[in-house]
Amino acid sequence: MAYGVQVMADSAGVLPDFEIEALVASGAIRSSLALEPGQVQPASLDLRFAEDAYRLRASFLPGKDRAVADLLQDPGIRLHRIDLTDKGAVLETGCVYLVPLQESLRLPAGLAARANPKSSTGRIDVFTRLVTNRGKAFDEVPTGYSGPLYLEVSPRTFPIKVRPGDRLAQLRFKRKKPETLKEKVVVRSCSELPLFRGYFVAHNVEKLELLRELYDIKCLKFLYEVLVGAEKFGVVQIFF
Repeated sequence: MAYGVQVMADSAGVLPDFEIEALVASGAIRSSLALEPGQVQPASLDLRFAEDAYRLRASFLPGKDRAVADLLQDPGIRLHRIDLTDKGAVLETGCVYLVPLQESLRLPAGLAARANPKSSTGRIDVFTRLVTNRGKAFDEVPTGYSGPLYLEVSPRTFPIKVRPGDRLAQLRFKRKKPETLKEKVVVRSCSELPLFRGYFVAHNVEKLELLRELYDIKCLKFLYEVLVGAEKFGVVQIFF
Protein backbone atom coordinates (compact mmCIF):
# COMPACT_ATOMS: atom_id res chain seq x y z
CA MET A 1 0.00 0.00 0.00
CA ALA A 2 1.39 3.42 -0.97
CA TYR A 3 1.56 6.29 1.46
CA GLY A 4 1.91 9.89 0.43
CA VAL A 5 1.37 13.51 1.19
CA GLN A 6 0.41 16.32 -1.15
CA VAL A 7 0.18 19.91 0.07
CA MET A 8 -1.27 22.74 -1.93
CA ALA A 9 -0.18 26.00 -0.30
CA ASP A 10 0.75 28.04 -3.34
CA SER A 11 0.79 31.84 -3.45
CA ALA A 12 0.05 32.43 0.22
CA GLY A 13 0.92 35.94 1.37
CA VAL A 14 0.06 39.62 0.86
CA LEU A 15 -1.50 40.49 -2.51
CA PRO A 16 0.30 42.97 -4.81
CA ASP A 17 -1.41 45.81 -6.66
CA PHE A 18 -2.34 43.88 -9.81
CA GLU A 19 -4.16 41.25 -7.75
CA ILE A 20 -5.97 43.96 -5.79
CA GLU A 21 -7.08 45.46 -9.10
CA ALA A 22 -8.31 42.01 -10.14
CA LEU A 23 -10.40 41.86 -6.95
CA VAL A 24 -11.94 45.19 -7.89
CA ALA A 25 -12.73 43.94 -11.39
CA SER A 26 -14.31 40.74 -10.04
CA GLY A 27 -16.50 42.56 -7.52
CA ALA A 28 -14.71 41.24 -4.44
CA ILE A 29 -13.87 44.88 -3.66
CA ARG A 30 -16.77 47.25 -4.19
CA SER A 31 -17.16 50.99 -3.89
CA SER A 32 -19.99 53.51 -3.99
CA LEU A 33 -17.79 55.63 -6.28
CA ALA A 34 -15.12 54.60 -8.78
CA LEU A 35 -11.64 54.16 -7.35
CA GLU A 36 -9.39 57.18 -7.65
CA PRO A 37 -5.93 57.21 -9.28
CA GLY A 38 -3.32 56.10 -6.76
CA GLN A 39 -5.84 54.54 -4.42
CA VAL A 40 -4.43 51.09 -5.13
CA GLN A 41 -0.95 51.09 -3.63
CA PRO A 42 1.81 48.51 -4.38
CA ALA A 43 0.47 46.15 -1.67
CA SER A 44 -2.60 47.86 -0.19
CA LEU A 45 -5.83 49.71 -0.88
CA ASP A 46 -6.51 53.17 0.54
CA LEU A 47 -9.93 53.42 2.23
CA ARG A 48 -12.09 56.55 1.74
CA PHE A 49 -14.61 58.25 3.99
CA ALA A 50 -18.24 58.16 2.89
CA GLU A 51 -20.69 61.02 3.50
CA ASP A 52 -21.33 60.88 7.23
CA ALA A 53 -19.80 60.08 10.60
CA TYR A 54 -21.16 59.11 14.02
CA ARG A 55 -20.05 60.42 17.37
CA LEU A 56 -19.89 57.48 19.79
CA ARG A 57 -20.03 57.24 23.55
CA ALA A 58 -17.15 54.74 23.40
CA SER A 59 -15.46 52.23 21.12
CA PHE A 60 -17.28 48.98 20.42
CA LEU A 61 -17.01 45.71 18.54
CA PRO A 62 -20.22 44.16 17.17
CA GLY A 63 -19.44 40.57 18.11
CA LYS A 64 -21.06 37.47 16.68
CA ASP A 65 -24.21 37.86 14.55
CA ARG A 66 -24.46 41.65 15.00
CA ALA A 67 -24.21 44.33 12.31
CA VAL A 68 -22.64 47.74 12.88
CA ALA A 69 -25.61 49.59 11.31
CA ASP A 70 -28.01 47.98 13.81
CA LEU A 71 -25.83 48.96 16.77
CA LEU A 72 -25.63 52.56 15.54
CA GLN A 73 -29.37 52.83 16.16
CA ASP A 74 -28.77 52.22 19.87
CA PRO A 75 -28.72 55.56 21.79
CA GLY A 76 -26.45 53.91 24.33
CA ILE A 77 -23.76 53.65 21.63
CA ARG A 78 -24.42 56.53 19.23
CA LEU A 79 -24.61 60.16 20.30
CA HIS A 80 -25.36 61.84 16.98
CA ARG A 81 -24.78 61.74 13.23
CA ILE A 82 -22.49 64.24 11.48
CA ASP A 83 -22.94 65.24 7.82
CA LEU A 84 -19.65 65.48 5.94
CA THR A 85 -21.04 66.47 2.53
CA ASP A 86 -21.33 70.28 2.75
CA LYS A 87 -18.01 71.74 3.86
CA GLY A 88 -16.79 68.77 5.84
CA ALA A 89 -16.81 68.55 9.63
CA VAL A 90 -14.39 68.97 12.49
CA LEU A 91 -13.63 65.92 14.64
CA GLU A 92 -12.64 67.00 18.13
CA THR A 93 -9.84 65.61 20.27
CA GLY A 94 -10.74 63.17 23.01
CA CYS A 95 -13.83 62.00 21.10
CA VAL A 96 -14.53 58.72 19.32
CA TYR A 97 -16.14 58.70 15.88
CA LEU A 98 -17.20 55.94 13.52
CA VAL A 99 -17.08 56.72 9.81
CA PRO A 100 -18.67 54.49 7.13
CA LEU A 101 -16.29 53.91 4.22
CA GLN A 102 -16.99 54.02 0.50
CA GLU A 103 -15.41 50.59 0.03
CA SER A 104 -17.08 47.29 0.92
CA LEU A 105 -15.96 43.69 0.49
CA ARG A 106 -17.18 40.36 -0.81
CA LEU A 107 -14.07 38.28 -0.25
CA PRO A 108 -13.72 34.74 -1.58
CA ALA A 109 -12.90 31.87 0.75
CA GLY A 110 -9.24 31.81 1.76
CA LEU A 111 -8.75 35.56 1.40
CA ALA A 112 -8.54 37.79 4.48
CA ALA A 113 -7.47 41.39 5.08
CA ARG A 114 -5.96 43.61 7.74
CA ALA A 115 -6.15 47.39 8.10
CA ASN A 116 -3.61 49.87 9.43
CA PRO A 117 -3.36 53.67 9.54
CA LYS A 118 -1.57 55.43 6.71
CA SER A 119 1.77 56.93 7.67
CA SER A 120 0.36 60.43 7.16
CA THR A 121 -2.35 59.63 9.73
CA GLY A 122 0.28 58.84 12.33
CA ARG A 123 2.10 62.09 11.63
CA ILE A 124 -0.99 64.11 12.59
CA ASP A 125 -1.53 61.90 15.67
CA VAL A 126 -4.92 60.48 14.75
CA PHE A 127 -5.86 57.04 16.07
CA THR A 128 -7.79 54.80 13.65
CA ARG A 129 -8.93 51.18 13.50
CA LEU A 130 -11.24 49.22 11.23
CA VAL A 131 -14.59 47.76 12.31
CA THR A 132 -16.63 45.14 10.41
CA ASN A 133 -19.98 43.44 10.87
CA ARG A 134 -19.77 40.58 13.38
CA GLY A 135 -16.24 41.74 14.15
CA LYS A 136 -14.44 40.25 17.14
CA ALA A 137 -11.20 42.18 16.66
CA PHE A 138 -10.31 45.61 15.37
CA ASP A 139 -8.51 45.92 12.01
CA GLU A 140 -9.12 42.26 11.12
CA VAL A 141 -11.27 41.17 8.16
CA PRO A 142 -11.86 37.39 8.28
CA THR A 143 -11.67 35.12 5.27
CA GLY A 144 -14.75 35.22 3.10
CA TYR A 145 -16.10 38.42 4.72
CA SER A 146 -18.98 40.09 2.88
CA GLY A 147 -20.21 43.47 4.03
CA PRO A 148 -19.45 47.14 4.69
CA LEU A 149 -16.39 48.66 6.34
CA TYR A 150 -16.21 51.33 9.04
CA LEU A 151 -13.31 53.29 10.46
CA GLU A 152 -13.09 54.33 14.09
CA VAL A 153 -11.35 57.71 14.32
CA SER A 154 -10.09 59.53 17.40
CA PRO A 155 -7.90 62.67 17.09
CA ARG A 156 -5.30 62.72 19.87
CA THR A 157 -3.49 66.08 19.78
CA PHE A 158 -5.64 68.57 17.85
CA PRO A 159 -8.98 68.61 15.98
CA ILE A 160 -9.03 67.60 12.31
CA LYS A 161 -11.37 68.59 9.51
CA VAL A 162 -12.58 65.70 7.36
CA ARG A 163 -14.52 65.40 4.11
CA PRO A 164 -15.89 62.57 1.97
CA GLY A 165 -13.05 60.83 0.16
CA ASP A 166 -10.43 61.45 2.85
CA ARG A 167 -8.06 58.50 3.34
CA LEU A 168 -6.76 57.78 6.82
CA ALA A 169 -6.31 53.99 6.62
CA GLN A 170 -5.33 51.28 4.18
CA LEU A 171 -6.20 47.62 3.75
CA ARG A 172 -3.81 44.78 2.96
CA PHE A 173 -5.17 41.54 1.55
CA LYS A 174 -3.66 38.18 2.45
CA ARG A 175 -4.25 34.85 0.80
CA LYS A 176 -4.02 32.11 3.42
CA LYS A 177 -2.91 28.53 3.02
CA PRO A 178 -5.96 26.30 2.55
CA GLU A 179 -4.75 23.92 5.25
CA THR A 180 -1.63 23.15 7.21
CA LEU A 181 0.77 20.41 6.24
CA LYS A 182 0.27 18.34 9.36
CA GLU A 183 -3.40 17.80 8.47
CA LYS A 184 -2.31 15.82 5.42
CA VAL A 185 -0.48 13.04 7.30
CA VAL A 186 -2.52 9.97 6.34
CA VAL A 187 -0.95 7.18 8.42
CA ARG A 188 -2.38 6.44 11.86
CA SER A 189 0.68 5.02 13.63
CA CYS A 190 4.38 4.33 13.13
CA SER A 191 3.63 0.62 12.71
CA GLU A 192 1.71 1.42 9.52
CA LEU A 193 4.55 3.36 7.95
CA PRO A 194 6.80 1.08 5.84
CA LEU A 195 10.36 1.79 4.78
CA PHE A 196 10.47 3.74 1.54
CA ARG A 197 12.39 6.24 -0.47
CA GLY A 198 10.64 9.46 -1.38
CA TYR A 199 11.31 12.74 -3.02
CA PHE A 200 10.89 16.18 -1.52
CA VAL A 201 9.90 18.58 -4.27
CA ALA A 202 8.99 22.29 -4.26
CA HIS A 203 7.27 24.27 -6.97
CA ASN A 204 8.73 27.69 -7.57
CA VAL A 205 6.68 30.14 -9.59
CA GLU A 206 8.59 29.33 -12.77
CA LYS A 207 9.81 25.76 -12.43
CA LEU A 208 9.74 22.49 -10.51
CA GLU A 209 12.92 22.00 -8.53
CA LEU A 210 14.15 18.83 -6.85
CA LEU A 211 15.54 19.86 -3.47
CA ARG A 212 16.58 16.69 -1.67
CA GLU A 213 16.03 12.94 -1.35
CA LEU A 214 14.60 11.36 1.79
CA TYR A 215 16.00 8.05 3.05
CA ASP A 216 14.38 5.18 4.95
CA ILE A 217 11.77 7.02 6.96
CA LYS A 218 10.87 4.66 9.84
CA CYS A 219 8.82 6.81 12.18
CA LEU A 220 5.71 8.95 11.84
CA LYS A 221 7.27 11.52 14.16
CA PHE A 222 10.14 12.02 11.74
CA LEU A 223 7.72 12.35 8.82
CA TYR A 224 5.73 14.94 10.75
CA GLU A 225 8.91 16.94 11.44
CA VAL A 226 9.83 16.83 7.77
CA LEU A 227 6.40 18.13 6.78
CA VAL A 228 6.39 20.94 9.30
CA GLY A 229 9.86 21.96 8.15
CA ALA A 230 8.62 22.08 4.56
CA GLU A 231 6.06 24.81 5.29
CA LYS A 232 8.55 27.54 4.39
CA PHE A 233 8.34 26.48 0.75
CA GLY A 234 5.48 27.15 -1.65
CA VAL A 235 3.61 24.20 -3.08
CA VAL A 236 5.21 21.11 -1.60
CA GLN A 237 4.71 17.51 -2.71
CA ILE A 238 6.23 14.38 -1.21
CA PHE A 239 5.90 11.24 -3.33
CA PHE A 240 6.29 7.74 -1.89
